[in-house]
Amino acid sequence: MYIKSDFFWYNYIGDDSMKEFFCNKRNKTCLIGIVVFTIYSFTTLLKGVPLSWLDIKENNETILLLYSLVVSILLIGVITFIYKDKLKLKYEDLKKNHKKYFSNSLKYWLFALLFMALSNLVILTFMESNLPTNEKIIRSFFGSNPIIVFASAVIVAPILEELVFRQGFRDMFSGNLMFIFMSSFTFGAFHVVSNANALIDFVYIIPYAIPAIAFGLMLKETDNIFVPMGFHLLHNGILIALQFAILIFG
Repeated sequence: MYIKSDFFWYNYIGDDSMKEFFCNKRNKTCLIGIVVFTIYSFTTLLKGVPLSWLDIKENNETILLLYSLVVSILLIGVITFIYKDKLKLKYEDLKKNHKKYFSNSLKYWLFALLFMALSNLVILTFMESNLPTNEKIIRSFFGSNPIIVFASAVIVAPILEELVFRQGFRDMFSGNLMFIFMSSFTFGAFHVVSNANALIDFVYIIPYAIPAIAFGLMLKETDNIFVPMGFHLLHNGILIALQFAILIFG
């Protein structure tokens, strides 16, 4: 069937070929990944609009943190619904293989800690600012709202980010190298770009991308999103625990 319009010319597209495209498992999986990332991206981009409508100022830290936390939880709900069947299967798989998955994945996380520390050391050596803007904002909020920051950074953020940047990108990219590169780079960019004040700030993508590479390798090896999610929870939990220690004893 040849379809012609004033704007587009389509090649011969039969009903069978269209059906094959939309029913092909790989194409459906890719579309799901695109939908998940699109939902996350647009929500992240536009979530400040209601605050502007309500004339909520940036200095109202508690309301801003609670609002961001609620939005993230709602996003988790939406994406979990999209992945509900897959998550059920992976949870059952995790119960059977959690010891093997943990022991095999631990090395990736330990290497990530080492290389992240080295990258931060290099950045500290050559840059005047020793923290990315995103990290400074988190630390400033932490002093006045440690419980909300803990819930957001240690529990909610790892779950949401793994569903989007690992599972979503795994669905979009079947090639392992492309998946790991795109998920890690995009993950790092999302943590840096919106708060970057100068071009040099983009170097902070590197320390954010390093643990993301480890999480991507975990998903590649286990094909179970709960594995990188668990290590992401552990990773953020240790970092926030250090912040608690500084707050109490510093």
